[in-house]
Amino acid sequence: TGEYIGSGERWMDDEHEIDVVDPIIKARLLLTFRNLNASVPLSDPDVSYLNTALVQPLVAYLNTNYIAIPIDSELHIPLSNFDGSWYPYEAGLYDVLSEAVYNELVRDVEEQKKVSKLADLVLMMLNG
Repeated sequence: TGEYIGSGERWMDDEHEIDVVDPIIKARLLLTFRNLNASVPLSDPDVSYLNTALVQPLVAYLNTNYIAIPIDSELHIPLSNFDGSWYPYEAGLYDVLSEAVYNELVRDVEEQKKVSKLADLVLMMLNG
């Protein structure tokens, strides 16, 4: 038996205050994007030249691997995000999904760069 104090952080027992850790929902995200085609306009008033340049490696990766791009990520969402939320947007679920997919795509692009650098190194060694 206990009495609730505050916003989900403390409970008052008969004699002691007890700290309560906010539980976290863990979910595994498995997506496969198929037949993607991406492009970035060279000049767009809404997008700066710097942002256009930063997106180019990701667009190149999407166009190179357009047949299937697997996304395998784990989501961590505090349960308190769902307090009073009626929609996934209010709980911050779309932000967590977006960040997870972005991080996975960036990791894939970096791995592809490592493989191409290794292939270049092997070719250089074979050529002498």
